[in-house]
Amino acid sequence: MPILSRTNILNYLINLYKYESYLEIGVKNPSDNFDLIKIEKKIGIDPNKDVKCTFNMISDEYFKSLKNDEKFDIIFIDGFHVEDFVYRDIKNSLNVLNKDGTIVVHDCNPPTKWHQRSYDEYLLEEGPWNGTVWKAFVKCRFELNAFMTVINEDWGCGIIKETNVSNKLNSSEDLNLDKCLQWNYFCNNKETILNLISSNEFFKTFS
Repeated sequence: MPILSRTNILNYLINLYKYESYLEIGVKNPSDNFDLIKIEKKIGIDPNKDVKCTFNMISDEYFKSLKNDEKFDIIFIDGFHVEDFVYRDIKNSLNVLNKDGTIVVHDCNPPTKWHQRSYDEYLLEEGPWNGTVWKAFVKCRFELNAFMTVINEDWGCGIIKETNVSNKLNSSEDLNLDKCLQWNYFCNNKETILNLISSNEFFKTFS
């Protein structure tokens, strides 16, 4: 089984579900992913004025600018890797997602505590940075009546799909949101918390 990248996953889902419209939040380097997405309509947003994309603005502003009838089949979230921002991006994306659409969230599975360090720490010590995207994804697992999973490839690619089959996490003494947002507990239980799957399981689940 080849190692999956975010691009492979997105193009696979586009082809599988015959999607026609795509939104990417956080383009950064178009040649890394955006330019490689094979779809009829695609829009990319990034707040950096030096990034060549459809709109240079923050995601909050972009969502506010959308007309009521403007929606997308698949949305890729790879913007500012901080919990509050990612959480808003997920919620805003759900509001403009077509029926049977899919949201893909990058950086959901940081391999070490260092990879999920704060933004200020990242500025002092650059290098791979997943931030606290995982916390936003985990929070949504306790809130959304949707099918959610994370593919254990490319820093963890989270999938959110509103279907009749929900795997929402239910709070209990052993598994509750407060515990799940603690790094050590998360690390020891991430297979359950993230519904972590392999590439093989991804193709079996989405086929």
